[in-house]
Amino acid sequence: MASSRKYSDVSRGRMYVLFAAILMGTLPLFVRELPLDGIQITFYRLGSAAIVLFLLGRREELFKVKKIKLFILLGLFQGMTIVLYISAIQKTTVANAVMLLYLFPIYVCLSAPIITKEEPSRRNIILLIIALLGVALLIEPQKSFGTGEIYGLLAGIFNAGLFLVLKKIGNESSIKTMFWGTLVPTLFLMPLFIAKPVFFPSIWIAGLAIVPTAVPFIMLAKGIKTVKTEEASIIALAEPLCAMVLGVLIFGEFLGAIQIIGIAIVIAVIFAINKN
Repeated sequence: MASSRKYSDVSRGRMYVLFAAILMGTLPLFVRELPLDGIQITFYRLGSAAIVLFLLGRREELFKVKKIKLFILLGLFQGMTIVLYISAIQKTTVANAVMLLYLFPIYVCLSAPIITKEEPSRRNIILLIIALLGVALLIEPQKSFGTGEIYGLLAGIFNAGLFLVLKKIGNESSIKTMFWGTLVPTLFLMPLFIAKPVFFPSIWIAGLAIVPTAVPFIMLAKGIKTVKTEEASIIALAEPLCAMVLGVLIFGEFLGAIQIIGIAIVIAVIFAINKN
């Protein structure tokens, strides 16, 4: 009976992570429809989501925080990831932005000697080189590595930090975790937004707060409690696939044969590292 309940919890956790990834993959749809820069969109996205999460949570529980340093760190990583990712989407193709973001498992591997005191294996170093080859093929048609690609790479680095901190926070309430994960970067971004305010009341802002933000953030925090880290990372690959499908179907972006090979290489490496 206990075994059956445990299996049910794991299966439910996998579904949470899958649906979270799919919903997060819709972000480019909202970003392309808003005439705002990365900081403005991130401020609206996280600020609106923080309000939604505040309304969903229990007030007395939300502000009982024992791991305040980890929550602040989570918020900073979250804010930087989203600002850089949105900026990448605006400067390059959705495919390039999302695939560069999803190099983050490789960065996790490289940070292991510092975070977990584990030396990377020769196998993982080889996989890293192969992944970089895949990235080179991904951007080859443009013959250049521009600002958008740099933003995408940096977004992946900060996303790796976000993933590690989220795992370290552990069994805190999902709503509380993501409330602080949205509130902290909103507060840090507020001075930048005030310096260049743009008020844009729109159904797109409401959708941005709920569809690719509040709902999937809660699902991810819930799912990652019962799903192994490597499983969650593999399932989360639904996000870049969803984003690339949107890029092709809605934005009319074209993926050449070389780019498709590059994407396949990067996905294969991420699978291999997670399997390891």
